Amino acid sequence: PNIRWGPQLGGGALYDLGCYPIHLATLLFGAGATAARATMRPDPSGVDAEVTATADFPTGTLTFHVGFLRPYDTFTRLVGDAGSIWMTNPFHPEAHDRAFLQRGDALTIHQHPDPEPSFAGALRHIQAVLRGEEAPRWTAVETARPTAATLELVRRSWPT
Repeated sequence: PNIRWGPQLGGGALYDLGCYPIHLATLLFGAGATAARATMRPDPSGVDAEVTATADFPTGTLTFHVGFLRPYDTFTRLVGDAGSIWMTNPFHPEAHDRAFLQRGDALTIHQHPDPEPSFAGALRHIQAVLRGEEAPRWTAVETARPTAATLELVRRSWPT
């Protein structure tokens, strides 16, 4: 069985897909969310097939939609006081993906520099750390808890 559709296995769109934008927001805002509002479309299997949510962080707001019922499309848009960044496929970029930086009327387009699979470099680094050839560059200890807490805050906020 597909874990995504199994409630007993922790399936559902929020945990499978929502972890990506929530983790990115945790990194960008430097903390977990303080409040969340979400709606969920259930699947007959009992999992959340689609989730739309807004999460308030101490220094910003995340709005996202994740789901299993629509054609694959992923992007991230960051909006700030001085401009915005739009990224196609930010979590698993391929050679054709781009990042667009808008400042006023100026638009800069950046091509994804490395066409290798997104986890390949991380796996090489982990292997090198385990062999004692490199020191860990980054660990998720600082962001794992606030990301998990925000996932739960979102999950608890949708109507039951």
